[in-house]
Amino acid sequence: MTSDETAKRLTTIPGVGAVTAAAITTFAPPKMLVAVALANRMARTAWALLRKGEDYRDPGTVAA
Repeated sequence: MTSDETAKRLTTIPGVGAVTAAAITTFAPPKMLVAVALANRMARTAWALLRKGEDYRDPGTVAA
């Protein structure tokens, strides 16, 4: 699998855009570290939602 295919697959994850996917495929060490980093990001998002008592807003549908 090429890095372009991997980056394209990563962009299907909510919250992972083209820049993040490119950075992961370019600079990522072992895959386990990447999995931990993504889990950390999702955990921080969940914690923020719980603290603020808000619902998740998909960045693709939120007006700027």
